[in-house]
Amino acid sequence: MEQTLQPRSWRRFRPLMLTLGVGIGLACLAYILVWSLETRRLQAEFSRAAEDHIAAVRTTLASYLEPLDAIAAFHAATDRFDRQAYRTFVTPQLARRPAISSLEWIPRVSQAQREAYEEAARKDTFADFDFAGFQFTERFQQGVMVRASERAEYYPVYYQEPIVEGGIALGFDLGSNPERLEALLQARDTGLMAATARVILVEETQEERYSTLVFRPVYQAGAAPATLHERRHNLAGFALVVLRIDVVVAEALVQMTPQGITLTMYDASAPPGQQFLYRHEAETSQAAFALGRGPVTAQRTGLHSTGVFDMGGRQWLLVAEPTRAYLIAKQSWYPWLALVSVLTLTAMLTVYLHANITRNARITLLVAERTAQLHWANDALRAQQQRERALVEAELEKVRRQLVHQTRLATLGQIAGMIAHELRNPLGAVRNAIYYLQRHVVKDNAELAEFLRIIDTEVHTSDQIISNLLEMTRAKQPTFETVNLADIAEQVWQHLPQRDNVRCRCVMHPEPFLCHADTAQLRQVLTNLLANAVQALKGTGEIVISGQRDETWDIITVQDDGLGVPPDVRDRLFEPLFSTKTKGTGLGLTICRQIVEKHGGTLTLGESTCGAAFRITLPRQSADNKEA
Repeated sequence: MEQTLQPRSWRRFRPLMLTLGVGIGLACLAYILVWSLETRRLQAEFSRAAEDHIAAVRTTLASYLEPLDAIAAFHAATDRFDRQAYRTFVTPQLARRPAISSLEWIPRVSQAQREAYEEAARKDTFADFDFAGFQFTERFQQGVMVRASERAEYYPVYYQEPIVEGGIALGFDLGSNPERLEALLQARDTGLMAATARVILVEETQEERYSTLVFRPVYQAGAAPATLHERRHNLAGFALVVLRIDVVVAEALVQMTPQGITLTMYDASAPPGQQFLYRHEAETSQAAFALGRGPVTAQRTGLHSTGVFDMGGRQWLLVAEPTRAYLIAKQSWYPWLALVSVLTLTAMLTVYLHANITRNARITLLVAERTAQLHWANDALRAQQQRERALVEAELEKVRRQLVHQTRLATLGQIAGMIAHELRNPLGAVRNAIYYLQRHVVKDNAELAEFLRIIDTEVHTSDQIISNLLEMTRAKQPTFETVNLADIAEQVWQHLPQRDNVRCRCVMHPEPFLCHADTAQLRQVLTNLLANAVQALKGTGEIVISGQRDETWDIITVQDDGLGVPPDVRDRLFEPLFSTKTKGTGLGLTICRQIVEKHGGTLTLGESTCGAAFRITLPRQSADNKEA
């Protein structure tokens, strides 16, 4: 019997081996945990340093755009905007910002005005430059300029301070270059600053040294253009700052610490292959990193930090990466110290347990195994019960909401069918009586005429409420066709009342944004959402209509910057007869959701930090099938 209970000699060492294995595992785990903490510390420290570097570059770039506003203000304020006055005004600006290659004035010159402008420039005299040979030019090849071809309008470099490379850029028609012309037209039409993609200056001798040109539109003195037509008609010219990207970045980072951070700048708005702008190598860098000059979508698996900001309507990306020397300097020996400490403790514990573990190891292991199984079973049962309870409660809530919604719709349908005929006949009689009174009775009584107009307006409102009720209960199937979202939005916006001080703009990707829907029904949905947005803004603000798509959905968002929807009414916003407006019927959003659901899509109130954002999703593939 004693021989039966005695474990085999090799089994006596299993608890000891387990202890040793656990000790080694804990040592590895301690190493990994400490290494993870050290890595997080290093990442946090690097992120703070990288953010400081990126913020310094952004701040410096912003400061270099300030002279553009100063030139525009000078143009509007002075009656003497000639070459000498321009030099006197911009010289202090250049002195405070040594990284500016040049500040230039670009007038808009028609074909008929060309000779007059060229002749006027030839008469200018500076002690340090002769304008006798001035003419409008265009680039034949890098560093070689020829007389500009004839075209409807010119945008020449007319004033330039300082005059660089012998004045090779003076007279250069920026409209002859597609990249520069695109930025010019963007600035003219938006009234905002616009930057070009990377360019190599006509006076540049290094092929890989990139610069950017930032244009600020300047309009005729006294003009305050608010529309696209007014901006194009009143354009006087452009203030231009030429920035050498490498000089600006180097100036921004000259005082930054710590060193050892490499900064690479990309233009994310440029096509692949043309996104690289500049790479600032850290002073302590010991090896070149293979970032290359490829697109910003290239995968990065190492430690890095990025920052995206707007630069004259373009998205610029800054990527900060540490050098090897930076990482080596910041690493510590704590992970190895933790590993050695736990291994030492494991060895001491193994020696201590060697004499005692044989007798009670099997019992301890059995108790531990049963206890673990019991805990696991209890946890699994408790988790299963919680999941089942949550599923049942969610399903019950869903069924309850559907039942309430269907009950409301059924009740509204019965009421609408009964009262529509009974109400419209009396309303028609009242309208006819008003028409008669307006024609034959109130010609000389303004007060009575105003009362009749109020009665007529309220009769029209009542008739519209009846129509909404009937439309909600008799929603028809959509007739699918291809529609341009921007055109429909423009039509709806032009017919909305009380929108004088409210701005509306469309952001479509791609353009034109074509979707498959019933034109009339989509117009009705947009009319309701835009009218609600205008009312929510209370006469002033901005509304943005955006369109984007993925592989299966067209996504339309109507966003305003008003006060938003209170949290206590968000869940009831689409319920029939629920309204937060004193004269609202509570049917508009209900009808809109019905229309969108008839299209196979959804209408929801999205999350927004400013104002309300209503999100419409329309299926793409299913809509194509329905149209076919």
